[in-house]
Amino acid sequence: MFIIELAVKDYLTQKQTTPAFMEVPETPPGTYIVVEKEGSSTENHVHTDSVTVLSHALSLYEAMTLNQSLKPIMAGMVELPNVSRVELETDYQYTDPRNKTYRYKADYYITYMEEST
Repeated sequence: MFIIELAVKDYLTQKQTTPAFMEVPETPPGTYIVVEKEGSSTENHVHTDSVTVLSHALSLYEAMTLNQSLKPIMAGMVELPNVSRVELETDYQYTDPRNKTYRYKADYYITYMEEST
């Protein structure tokens, strides 16, 4: 079974040094990434999922540069055997004003086929 959030988290962990999680950790490090699935569609056994990559940091500049550094890494996911397309839909500042958590949000469409069993 291919779970897109896990595949993205594992790929980011393998390709760079900032820790990646599936949710905000209880005790978060200063800089980290959170991967979330926003939606999905399937047509003729081909899946396209909408995945958000949140870049969290201690400053807006760090969040922005982390977001920028992840773009070519995410584009490289097409090297995985069942991923055929990674498209950046949009990215933008997504700071949480309530607790001044600096973050950037990048939304991707990832097209893939299920792994053969």
